[in-house]
Amino acid sequence: MSIRAITEAVEAAFLAKQQIKILDRRIQYLESQHDLQNHDGWMTLEQASQQLGKTVAAIRQKIKHKKQPMPEGIVWKQHSKFAPIYVNLRAFREHM
Repeated sequence: MSIRAITEAVEAAFLAKQQIKILDRRIQYLESQHDLQNHDGWMTLEQASQQLGKTVAAIRQKIKHKKQPMPEGIVWKQHSKFAPIYVNLRAFREHM
């Protein structure tokens, strides 16, 4: 085998490795998007609004309704008054 053939093979292997890295990153991105779309557990209020197609204000109003609030700790949780609100999407759907 000549040096030229070896050099070409090494270059081809390097390019193939680079292409594999690019494809691997694309797969990771698509998997993360798939996970977000199919996620049914705890998520931020903003993420829940995207999943449900409702505004943040509408969800907040629904979970903290004065007469019929959704159960805290089951449907939603908030560590302190000004902390982010988290929504359990599965429980939210069940309590709709």
